Amino acid sequence: MTEYDLTVSDSSLPQKGDKPFFCLAKSAQFNFAEIIAYVDESESTTAHHLDNISDAGSALAWCVSVALESQSAADLLMSLPLDNWTIKLSNSDSGYSFDLEGQTLSLGLDEQTIDILKNSAFLRETVFNDFLYALRDIWFELYTQEAAEDLSPESYLLWERFRQADIASFSILVAWEILNMGDASFWRHATEHENGDMALAFIHHLTRNEKNSEHPLDSARWQAFKVWYRERERLTFCDRRSLDYMDDMLAEIGPCAFGNDRFSTTFIQKISGLTGFQDYIGDKAKDLSCAPEFSIMPDEISQTHLMHIMNDLTGIQKSGVTFRDKKLAHLIFPDTE
Repeated sequence: MTEYDLTVSDSSLPQKGDKPFFCLAKSAQFNFAEIIAYVDESESTTAHHLDNISDAGSALAWCVSVALESQSAADLLMSLPLDNWTIKLSNSDSGYSFDLEGQTLSLGLDEQTIDILKNSAFLRETVFNDFLYALRDIWFELYTQEAAEDLSPESYLLWERFRQADIASFSILVAWEILNMGDASFWRHATEHENGDMALAFIHHLTRNEKNSEHPLDSARWQAFKVWYRERERLTFCDRRSLDYMDDMLAEIGPCAFGNDRFSTTFIQKISGLTGFQDYIGDKAKDLSCAPEFSIMPDEISQTHLMHIMNDLTGIQKSGVTFRDKKLAHLIFPDTE
């Protein structure tokens, strides 16, 4: 095995009270900012919101109320321009999806009902985790995507790894903060599922170094972030998805879909300094940009896929065929442009 180094809503909010304040029959999607404002002004506990789940709107209010239990999640919510965004729950989907231009966010229930959401801890934890991932993903799209568009193909792969590791480590930080507010369910979910190795690295570092670190949560998050790169399946899934996206961009736009910028120390420091990033990278930017533990591509299929993309970028297209040699292309297809 070889290794390759990449070096407006129709809903309205009622008055405060114990009765459900959204009606799914009236609207399937809700104004994001109004839900946040309602939860913030209601001064109700998260447990109260959970007890009152009866439809999509009240379920989304519960989700926001949990996020506001975490300082990091609350800060992220406040940093996003969500005034005109709408949010909905979808019974037919799983995970999350959003439309940046249409300003819509959808959270999937994986073909389950609101009643099951209310009574199933696992489903609630999954939907809330998807909510966190979506918020962080939206932040990246809003504030960093323009800079990422100028990256070279290899650097774009490194960037997507960085982004996914950041989102996963953010969810772990939030689960820890909610644990410290008295709710252990989300931390338990974090340790028992796909990123459990990251959660364990986080708590192991925090318990050993909390008294010796000026910013213990930042340093613990950095440890969780690093662990993301050590799981081959996680890394390969990210790379393959990125490569498929790059294929789509090449087919739609052509070679100009990519730039020549590098995933450099300067680039990382620029992203880390943006409002809402909650910088925990610190002086590790140089390591991130060139250290083998962050840049190795262990999957041979991904290596081959990347080489094909690089060939397409440096070659010439003739009748749908890519040639490295321009003379050979004209010789085989002399009558085509």
